[in-house]
Amino acid sequence: MMIKEAMAEERPRKRAKHTRSKLGCRVCRIRRVRCDVTQPACTKCTSTGRKCEWYPTPPATQECSSPPKSCLVRHRLLSSSSWNDPLERRFFDYFRNNTVYHLTGSIKNDFWLTTLLQIGEDEPCIHYGIVAVGGLHEAFQDEHFGNSRLFPHETELGYLAWLYYIKAIEHLNTHIRFESWRGVDIALLCCILCASFERLRGCYTTAETHLRSGLAILDRWLQGERNLDRSGNTVVSASSTRSSLIRHNLVPIFSRLVSQARTFIATPIPCTALLVSEHNFTPPPYLKVARDELWEVLSESNTDCHPLGPSQPYSEKTKHAKHAKIVNKLSRWYDTHSPSLTDTTPDSVSLLISYTLITIMVHTSLSNDQMQFDAFNNEFSLIVNLANILSSFRTVSIEVVPVLLYVALKCRDPLTRRKAVLLIESCSGRELPWDSDATARIAQEVVRIEEEGVECVRDSSEVVQGMRIDRLYSWSDLYKRDSEVRFRRQGDRAWSGERLVTW
Repeated sequence: MMIKEAMAEERPRKRAKHTRSKLGCRVCRIRRVRCDVTQPACTKCTSTGRKCEWYPTPPATQECSSPPKSCLVRHRLLSSSSWNDPLERRFFDYFRNNTVYHLTGSIKNDFWLTTLLQIGEDEPCIHYGIVAVGGLHEAFQDEHFGNSRLFPHETELGYLAWLYYIKAIEHLNTHIRFESWRGVDIALLCCILCASFERLRGCYTTAETHLRSGLAILDRWLQGERNLDRSGNTVVSASSTRSSLIRHNLVPIFSRLVSQARTFIATPIPCTALLVSEHNFTPPPYLKVARDELWEVLSESNTDCHPLGPSQPYSEKTKHAKHAKIVNKLSRWYDTHSPSLTDTTPDSVSLLISYTLITIMVHTSLSNDQMQFDAFNNEFSLIVNLANILSSFRTVSIEVVPVLLYVALKCRDPLTRRKAVLLIESCSGRELPWDSDATARIAQEVVRIEEEGVECVRDSSEVVQGMRIDRLYSWSDLYKRDSEVRFRRQGDRAWSGERLVTW
């Protein structure tokens, strides 16, 4: 989805005539009352029975103009032992105990739960990226803002998380300047964290920029365009630990992010080769392995249809041959892992949803004909039913929102697509990374546009080809809580005028 962000840097807020004090406890500042700054507990809090909480002073951003490489090495050696700031540790712990489970979904992922946190203890850009995402997530979950529509920058925690985000980018630039392609794994991981931060705060266009940057870096590394650094040394050996990290951990994550973006009708994010190779599917019971293999199958499908860079398009014969090969891989995957899909645990249900969604995407990847989706009404209905089951569990992956959006946009069965919209509406408002209110409202508008002129749609065939939307762009203003929608119906060359929807 293309979002026109209403960010502070693009649309500055009007300042009050008085200067807001930076003193006072956290609770008084949130309540907008004058604090007497009595520590450890101020009078305003104690007199009203509130728990008085204070913010540590945010860390100052240190500027360093082109430090020598020895300085960089010394900084790294000291960094792992200098994470003693209470606020950093608080945000880091919040990420470890809460945020990481939203990023991984319902399936446990050792990379997010262990490897990433270990890297974050040593690499400054990763550390501050973790701290920033954890802090911003806590800002949304803060009890004082439970029913608020305030943008993160309007909250104390959101502002502090933003400071750490800036530090993460500064350290990333320093890392790239001195490590170049030798540190490609850290750069890719930081791109993922930055994209997660921007998506959480509602800046989807900026998040897309980070995703594109990561894909471009990954594609160049995979294509071997930079096999040697300036000194003639190998950048990242194919057998190295770093290469293994990229292949087995970062590639599935990028594939997953691209797949989420592609659930929208017109998300112009290309897909890199993503290290897809011949797979001999073995039957391990580990759901992570099954899921990663499944994402790789989709990645290969996306690569064939949407290559990254100026590569030559495939001939129709080659494209159909590759498509048949991918369909065969998908069938082999199901034969291998189908026993894991019979359970009603959140992990298995989530995996079955992914398989069903990817099956539809792969089989419809050769054509833009919107009528072909009618052949998958049963699969769309299965996804909605599984999503309904998944919603009954305490921990539900928010990734169900883009999946349900895909159903609402592509399935023209009136009952199934309306069930999908209702499930989107039932999801909690702002969470990693979707705004369910905005998403549901856009889906409702698409349904209204496609069914316009038909008094009561009873079957998908009643939504004729000329009414079906082939491309969709939308820009959402999180301040005004409205979205501008433009669309193009199948067979049309011209885009529609803008339509404003509110939520």
